[in-house]
Amino acid sequence: MSASWQGRLIKYISLGSKGCILFIIVAALFVVPLFVIIGGPPSGGASVEGQLKLSPVSTTTAGHLQVKPEQAVTAIFTFANRTDQVSLSRRILVAGRGPQICEHGWDRAPAVSFQAIENVILKPNETRTYRKVRAFQTPGVYRVETRRQTLDGGWEGFASTTKGEYIIVDGPDSESFDTSCIHP
Repeated sequence: MSASWQGRLIKYISLGSKGCILFIIVAALFVVPLFVIIGGPPSGGASVEGQLKLSPVSTTTAGHLQVKPEQAVTAIFTFANRTDQVSLSRRILVAGRGPQICEHGWDRAPAVSFQAIENVILKPNETRTYRKVRAFQTPGVYRVETRRQTLDGGWEGFASTTKGEYIIVDGPDSESFDTSCIHP
């Protein structure tokens, strides 16, 4: 704190209850949001409990999840904060890539994510459920996985789920899709 800031703080406090109320209002409006934007408490702590569930889906003869083009698919997973500190995330979502995930890989395939939950604040031992719906338009192979964006803008998978799900969106050439990246 600079000396001028300290001097102003002392002036506000010395004004009695009006000064304290004003200081609290200023802190609530400016300092707390800034604290959350530029750092704040640790952003970790959130973890997925259970597996990502996609529905309704059918299964191919090879055991892969399959949907029809433009069919509404619901992604559901539960996430929680099992630490003793508040957990902050800019976004939590089911990220998706495709339709040719095996040919292009995660970094080069087009993004086809489910809608994000923005500015997630989880208190210690708080649990929430993510439930979003989207359709995949183009036939091909897609990969989806649970992801969170940290306060510094980086993306990470949830520690408790390293495996994503692969979805085949049915089409006239479904038998010729490259599924080499799908592992049981």
